[in-house]
Amino acid sequence: MRCDNNVDNWSQNPGRLATKTWHDHYLADATKRLNNLSPGFDWTTADSYNAQDLCAYETVALGYSQFCSLFTIEEWQGYEYSYKISFAGNSGFQSPTGRAIGIGYVQEILARLRHELITEPVAQVNVTLDSDPESFPLNQKLFFDFSHDSMLQITVSRSQTYH
Repeated sequence: MRCDNNVDNWSQNPGRLATKTWHDHYLADATKRLNNLSPGFDWTTADSYNAQDLCAYETVALGYSQFCSLFTIEEWQGYEYSYKISFAGNSGFQSPTGRAIGIGYVQEILARLRHELITEPVAQVNVTLDSDPESFPLNQKLFFDFSHDSMLQITVSRSQTYH
């Protein structure tokens, strides 16, 4: 028996629904343009978005992608914003499971700012790593933490205490 009202039902996911709505908006002109450039292929906004993804991946892999020049600056800004919508709806405050997903990350940031190791289970943190000063150092001025392969959080640690 399958439950259709769960987090794995991506068709009902708030991030996916909002992102698709945004794609349909910001890629409408690009999709018309691409359809005019390629008779016989019926481009959708999903195809246009995937072409933007190809630009990003090919540029990293090959150093250049011809897909990049198919889009305007405004469309690239829309692409960037689509990731923000996706993260907000899939993992952030707009997600029904966002708080559960992010609590461990918040606990780690707080521990770093307090200069404390995490030695007891809290949320979903890795106590093995976070209780060891070798893998969870506390004596740095800057910490670079990643919540996702494309999201970076920089925490500045101050040695002074402010009251």
